[in-house]
Amino acid sequence: MNPGDPRFREFYRRGASLGVAAMVHTGTEHSAAIVSHTLSDPRLLRTALDEGCTVIAAHAGMANTFDLPEHDFFPHLQKLLREYPRLYCDTAVLGSLLRWRCIPRMLRDPLVISRTLHGSDFPFPSNPLVFWHRLHPRVLVHLLGMTNLLKRDWLLKRALGFPPEVFSRTSTLLAAPPEYPLRTQESNKP
Repeated sequence: MNPGDPRFREFYRRGASLGVAAMVHTGTEHSAAIVSHTLSDPRLLRTALDEGCTVIAAHAGMANTFDLPEHDFFPHLQKLLREYPRLYCDTAVLGSLLRWRCIPRMLRDPLVISRTLHGSDFPFPSNPLVFWHRLHPRVLVHLLGMTNLLKRDWLLKRALGFPPEVFSRTSTLLAAPPEYPLRTQESNKP
């Protein structure tokens, strides 16, 4: 579907009024059938952003190593980040084998880093080996020996240079607003 379709304006307005963030796939996709890579261009998020919705551009509009240059939407994301303070991106699957160029590109842009959220690579395991030239040999060996893939992904991204706030920003961004308190076990009692 096209996330920029004007028919979704009311949906985005409602999400904005409730303080709910919309997470939308951006960048190329090869693990599932798709209609068109053009539907994953971050520029299509303008509709949601113009309605005041907080939007997380999953995968930061990035392309795989073998994708066509016109399917690299990261520059579009960078431009939108300057225009919309409610736009964020994440690091999901960017530590995988075919996206080894993505993380260094993100780390070069302070604005991108200031709006990046940690997204794990699971179930696609991050691959420390493709970053061998950026990691200390002991760190590389340690990461390769890890069986907890979620922890390995987190440690790899930390070792590559993502600052601690990338890993904690999500809890602040997605916290329930005070007017919508989370249900507790106490509130579930009859």
